[in-house]
Amino acid sequence: MIDFHHWGSRPFERALTYPCDQWLPAPRHSLFRAVTVQATPQHLYRWLCQLKLAPYSYDWIDNLGRQSPRQLVPGCENPVPGQTMMMAFQLVEFQADQHLTMVCSNWLMGQIAISYVVLDQGDHCRLVVKLNIRYPRGPIGWLGRWLLPAGDLVMMRKQLLNLKGLAEERHGRFLSQRSPGHWLHYVEAGAPGKPILLLVHGGTGNWSNYRSQVAEFAPDYHVFAPDHRGHGASPWPGPGHIDDFYFDLEEFAESLGAPFELVGHSFGGYLAVRLAASRPRWVRHLALFNTGPNIPRDPKFKVLESATLAADWIARPEGVIAARREVCDHLIQELIDQWDCTPFYSQIECPALVVLGGLDPLMPVAVGRVAAQAIPNCKLKVLPLAGHVIMWDHPRVVNRLLRELFQLPQGGGHE
Repeated sequence: MIDFHHWGSRPFERALTYPCDQWLPAPRHSLFRAVTVQATPQHLYRWLCQLKLAPYSYDWIDNLGRQSPRQLVPGCENPVPGQTMMMAFQLVEFQADQHLTMVCSNWLMGQIAISYVVLDQGDHCRLVVKLNIRYPRGPIGWLGRWLLPAGDLVMMRKQLLNLKGLAEERHGRFLSQRSPGHWLHYVEAGAPGKPILLLVHGGTGNWSNYRSQVAEFAPDYHVFAPDHRGHGASPWPGPGHIDDFYFDLEEFAESLGAPFELVGHSFGGYLAVRLAASRPRWVRHLALFNTGPNIPRDPKFKVLESATLAADWIARPEGVIAARREVCDHLIQELIDQWDCTPFYSQIECPALVVLGGLDPLMPVAVGRVAAQAIPNCKLKVLPLAGHVIMWDHPRVVNRLLRELFQLPQGGGHE
């Protein structure tokens, strides 16, 4: 049963004294919310300071539909008492790398004092939030006592998980030795020394298609998610061959220095299949989402072509369209025809999983099923209500399926 009053918090955390206690003593309710964050106190605190810019919860509800910034904005790390936080609160107290405390008072919610506290746990942090609430008088206050704890949990759970995921991401550049001057942007999460997880996104997308998986697996894995050339924050060196995308991935994978779990989506599935077949000792387990031996150029393919026509206007470093039109055109007009996994399937030695979406407009289940049938030791899972980015549609199911796959016995040593 969900604990609306103490979600995620631990008994000793609830017994501590928080700065908000002096700003609103003797509250009607004290609510606690907490998450574990694999980041330093300094880095997590910087993300808390970003609450000056946006609430980081459900943007379509509490941020007028605008996306909360996904990168640290210079200057926000220097808060000032009195400044507005989360659009409705006033900052009253802070201590660098330790806490932010803010208050709000109005006729609807009554009086609220809230502290976001960073607890240093050595190799990770705990982000603990305490809300002291004094409800308004009358019917509104009566309703608030019943509805606010649950409603607040819905919004704050999303907020804390967003901040956790952002704080756990580390962005870097992988400099190619094979092609001097060429580099790939990548995101890294988790700690060195843990099992490695490599996530390969699809065409026109970028690493953030796997944001839910990065956040889910960071506590247990050393996660890497690169952007393909011309996608996301990686530069575009110009038109080439599908081999160029593959050799980018192969060189990046070799730099990891140890066997890894490998996940590929759509066009990234072709690259992952080829890598697993060509370098079998590198790959422990292989998961393929919304992909198959090729992508059929049927009438539904026109949906993708139409969407990419506006890529120069809608492309952003994080999104379904994260590449400019020049890249999208080259991908659709040239590289898609070079996509052929058929020669590689029989060479895959590791346990594998194929997950398909029943509502996928680009990769029909019948085509994706061919991959599952051709790969030895492969399991097929079809999610009837999922579309083409299955990691977004059903993240919890996908994460569970990945954990089940990774638990299957498999050896392997890096070449």
